[in-house]
Amino acid sequence: MKASLRLLKRKGLSQLHPCDDLADATGKKVPISTHMSPLLLTAVILFTIAMVFYTWGIWAEKAARRLKHWHVYMFACGVSVDALATVLTYIEVGGLVWTPHSIMGFLSLGLMTIHFVWAVHVIKRAQEHALINFHKLSLFVWSVWMISYISGFVLGMGKMG
Repeated sequence: MKASLRLLKRKGLSQLHPCDDLADATGKKVPISTHMSPLLLTAVILFTIAMVFYTWGIWAEKAARRLKHWHVYMFACGVSVDALATVLTYIEVGGLVWTPHSIMGFLSLGLMTIHFVWAVHVIKRAQEHALINFHKLSLFVWSVWMISYISGFVLGMGKMG
C-alpha cells in the first residue's frame, strides 16, 4: 500500500490512467480499475466495427476474384472507423505511447490507408489484370491488421482479469 501511495503522490490522482497498475504491500501489482472508461469502451467497439467492415470487404473481394466498387467502400469504412477509434484511444491514453502493440497498430492503420488509396487508383484505372490481382495485397494488409486487432484484444483482456 505504501508503494501505491507513493505512486499517487508522485503522479497525482488526475494523472492516473485506468490501466495503470499499483502495487500492494507484497509488491504484487493490483490494477486501479478493471473497468474500461466509456471513451475506451467506445474505441474498442469501433475497432470491432472496423474489423467487420474491413474483413467483409477483403473476403468478399477474394470470393469475387475481382476488385469491385463496393469493396472499396467497405475498405473506406474500415479505415475510417479504425482511424476514429485510434484517435479516441490517443485521447484516452493522453498521448502517444510506444509499445509493440501501438507500433503494430500505427503500421496497420498506415497500411490500411495505403491499401484504400491504391484500391481507388486501381478502380479508376480499370485495368482487368490489376482488378483481378488486387486481393493479394488485400490479404497481406488484412493479416497485419488482424495481428494488431488480436493483440489489442489479448492485452485488454489481460488487464481486465
